[in-house]
Amino acid sequence: MKTATLEVLEPGEKVLGSKTAGSYFVREFVDGEHMGGSFFKTEKEAKNYIKEFVDPEVWNYNEDKHVS
Repeated sequence: MKTATLEVLEPGEKVLGSKTAGSYFVREFVDGEHMGGSFFKTEKEAKNYIKEFVDPEVWNYNEDKHVS
């Protein structure tokens, strides 16, 4: 199953020792294993990416719980 987490980075926070391309970090998981991640400048961009990445049942569950 494909899932994702959304992390809001602190101003100037570095990831793996480097500056990031945005303040929102999406971590991608496949069957619970971390597979990668992407940075976004806005929360909306990050959530749109998550919606496309995760399995539909995961997104629908989060939408119902209002925590996506």
